[in-house]
Amino acid sequence: MTSADFSPRTEPSLSAAWANAYLAIRKYSNREISPFAVSIQTPSGLSLSDTLSDPLVKAIDACLDSEGYQTVEKVAFTLFPERTWRLCGGDRQEFYKEAMRNLRTFVTWEPRKNQGGMYFTRLIGFGVDHKSGELIGYEPTKVLAADGNQLEHIIRQCKLSVERGRKVARMQLQAAVFDPFRDLTTSGQPSFPCLQHVVFDPDVTAKGLSLTAFYATQQLFVKAYGNWLGLCRLGAFVAEQAGLKLTRFTCFVGAQKMDKAPKNGPLHDKLFGVVKDIVGEVPADKRAVTANA
Repeated sequence: MTSADFSPRTEPSLSAAWANAYLAIRKYSNREISPFAVSIQTPSGLSLSDTLSDPLVKAIDACLDSEGYQTVEKVAFTLFPERTWRLCGGDRQEFYKEAMRNLRTFVTWEPRKNQGGMYFTRLIGFGVDHKSGELIGYEPTKVLAADGNQLEHIIRQCKLSVERGRKVARMQLQAAVFDPFRDLTTSGQPSFPCLQHVVFDPDVTAKGLSLTAFYATQQLFVKAYGNWLGLCRLGAFVAEQAGLKLTRFTCFVGAQKMDKAPKNGPLHDKLFGVVKDIVGEVPADKRAVTANA
């Protein structure tokens, strides 16, 4: 079986991916696509639009804000705190420290949504309690300290791939978010974490990096664009630190849902108009959502 036989077809941008998925999921009465897969690829490097001026983000945000949900940027921040990274002036170690110093504050801001912690700090501090800031008690290994900075290990491995001119073992390039000891629950509506883990794959010949994310479930309207944006920023960060460029982002979701949908009205009409404009700009053979309902 070749990769073309079983793979999500690619979209040219985040906006096209979200717009196409939004139109697709509306066709199903239960507003669910299961399983779901989408991929965005640009060999020259993914270009992320300015969310302050992007028409789709502005339209999504208007609907989200009117209904009391987090905006795209706030969701993206949980996966990669870009503003913090900028403030750290390119100092990666200071960036990690600042993110962990702020963790308990972030949890306090959103005590229900962040009751299990935050995605980014699980990646750089898997072994840190998000409420106390204390170590949970994992034993350090030769490659990973007790705090569990998985991202730093991945950056080192990717840099090693570049230096050697060949890939290291791919199984070493994955980072976990879900912790069964902390996250398994009998709650009917757990809020964290939907993201299970992320996988990185460097192409040392083309100097590119692919990031693949795996979600158990995902809310398309409420979370997906922010999730994808934050993950692309995360991938771009790892790529830059390793001397690569992010060329592909892929997301697999067990159940892509939209039971939380934008309410009918002028704001939804505006959003739907922007979506139709975006999809109209994408040739039919490039529209890609792998879906089974």
